[in-house]
Amino acid sequence: MKTFKLKKGEIIYKPGDDVEGIFVIKHGKVRTYFLGQEGKDFSLEILIKNDVFGSLDGEVEEFAEVFEDCELIFIPEWELKELENEILISLISLLSKRNSFLKKRIKELVLFPLEQRVKPAILYLAERLGRRKNGFFELNLSHQELSSFLGASRECTSKILKFMEQNGEIKISRRKILVSINFFDSKFDNKL
Repeated sequence: MKTFKLKKGEIIYKPGDDVEGIFVIKHGKVRTYFLGQEGKDFSLEILIKNDVFGSLDGEVEEFAEVFEDCELIFIPEWELKELENEILISLISLLSKRNSFLKKRIKELVLFPLEQRVKPAILYLAERLGRRKNGFFELNLSHQELSSFLGASRECTSKILKFMEQNGEIKISRRKILVSINFFDSKFDNKL
């Protein structure tokens, strides 16, 4: 087991790297993403404290990048085999939840139009990244970062955000999306 600290923007691993172990986030945030042929990235997920990621079957296909300064614990595959059953069951449970989340993400991206993906994505990101402030969750996220998470163009995402702002669901300021607490009371059929 190895613990290390990383700064925002540092790459933890990239496609083709042979990871052979898992990372546990002690504190901070990590973003996993794919990079397209034209250099456009697509965010898979934002991982937070106690989330688990990595690979036990060799090469990874995605990037893992520090989204907010973090401290990680790396457990090599061979050490996992020596852990007690209770710890292994907890790790398997965390990996299973991550797998379920990623399946839902793929389903949404393939089956739902952008208009139906924005609200659940904002809910997910506000719950994981937002800070509560004066009846709102403050989400420090640019339109481009949200677009990357949605697999959409910045222009299309901005149009939908503007519509949501006009409806009073969110407020937009420079690099911030303020999400009304009431927004969380809404029910969405395809919530992440």
